[in-house]
Amino acid sequence: MSQKPARNTDIPDNGGSAPIVETPRSTRPASGMEVALARRILRQLGIGDVHIVLWDGQRVSAGSHEPMATVFLRERGCLYRLLTNPELHFGDDYTAGRIEVDGPLIDLLV
Repeated sequence: MSQKPARNTDIPDNGGSAPIVETPRSTRPASGMEVALARRILRQLGIGDVHIVLWDGQRVSAGSHEPMATVFLRERGCLYRLLTNPELHFGDDYTAGRIEVDGPLIDLLV
């Protein structure tokens, strides 16, 4: 008789379909290159009155003005996805809770 594999009880069960797995938050600090890439995103998008707070708490801005909004990137992957296709990935990551916005979201998107 063959044994059934041990069931991982750390993964929530959703009734027999594929298990729901929460994405772990990034724990490694942002590198100097990643801080520079975040600044580059702000400059390319032309939104200098926005600050980005990286997953490790570092605040990045492209200017010295008081921010109209602060964007929190909760995971390292968000940064790289925004570099490749910001129009697509901002919405996806925001909806999934990997990006949070403190401030007027509509003003940020316009």
